[in-house]
This record gives sequence, C-alpha cells and structure tokens, in this order.
Amino acid sequence: MEQELRRYLMEEILPKYDRFDEGHDRTHVDRVLRNARKLAEEYGADQDMVEVIALYHDIGLEGGREEHQLLSGKRLREDSALKRWFSPEEIELMAQAVEDHRASAETQPRSLYGKIVADADREYQPERLVHRSLRYGRSQYPSLTTEQQYQRTWEHCKNKYGPDGYARFYLKDARTDQDLARLHALLQNREAFFQLCQREDVKEIP
Repeated sequence: MEQELRRYLMEEILPKYDRFDEGHDRTHVDRVLRNARKLAEEYGADQDMVEVIALYHDIGLEGGREEHQLLSGKRLREDSALKRWFSPEEIELMAQAVEDHRASAETQPRSLYGKIVADADREYQPERLVHRSLRYGRSQYPSLTTEQQYQRTWEHCKNKYGPDGYARFYLKDARTDQDLARLHALLQNREAFFQLCQREDVKEIP
C-alpha cells in the first residue's frame, strides 16, 4: 500500500473508532481489517481497496446505529482525499461494498468486495462473540442483572448466528465452519453457554 494512503487511513480514519461502543471500537475494526486482508489474498482482491472498505465499514456509526452502513458508504463517496489514489469507479465499488456489509441485509452483496467485508465483519468465534456481546450489553443496558446480560447475549447469538440465524456467510472458509460448529453446540447447551459468559465477562477483549 502506498505510504501516503496508509498514513491517511491510520491517522484520519482509524481514530474515529475510538468514539464508538466497545463492540465497534478500534479493536473491532482491527480484527475486521485482519480478516479482510486474509480473504483478499485468498480470493485475489485488491488489498488497498479492501483495507479502505474495512476501515470505512462502520464509520457511519457517528450518525447512529440505524442504517449506519448507508451513511458509511456516503462518507466514503464524499471523501475527496480518496480521489488521490482511486478512480471514481473504484470509489463507487468500495462504497457499495460498505453499504452491503450489514448482517441483517436481505440481499447478497453486489460484489466480491462486499462479500469480503461482510464475512470479515462477522464475529463467529464463540469467545470473541460472547465477549463483544457482553461489552455491548453492559454499555447499552446497564440496568440488567448479570444473569439478564447472559440471557440477552445468548438470545442475540442464537438469533444472529444460530442454525436459523439471520447472519449469512458468502465465502468458503474452513475456519469459519469450525467456529460456527462450536458456537452451535454451545447454543444448544444454555448452562455451558452461561459458563462461557462468566469466563469472558472478566477478560480483556481477546
């Protein structure tokens, strides 16, 4: 990646995530970036474009959670600095990928780049998923008891990543299949799931 582009992304875009909740902070976007780089290499996508998409994918949270993906795409399109490194067609492709990343989307991403960032954004490893869900729950619903937080986390994980959950994966990845199998087994055993919640509740984010 060109050094000026990397400097711009690291100094102007990445720090914005420090203002978001613990489920969407710098740790989260760093993980999405790592996942996206791996998928880009595996599927032959342009690494520079993938990094931009990963770093912009949740930037719209500045304007609220609802439809943040659309605001993220708008911010990317309107960022005149990106014109130094990308063509208008590439900027539009990246903006569409950002818009298409949300797990609750009813249609498939419009491009390989959208599929990469969508899959990179999915938190399917049981430990990380539970940890992030707990952190989000405690920040957004502080009045809930510990057991209620665990129940909320269990229901969220089941609704999103259970066998009939709404989150979809678009690119084949053996590691994803292995972690989802572990997660599905945990979701069938409420006691074991709550034990995992207890362990993750006292940890720093993995």
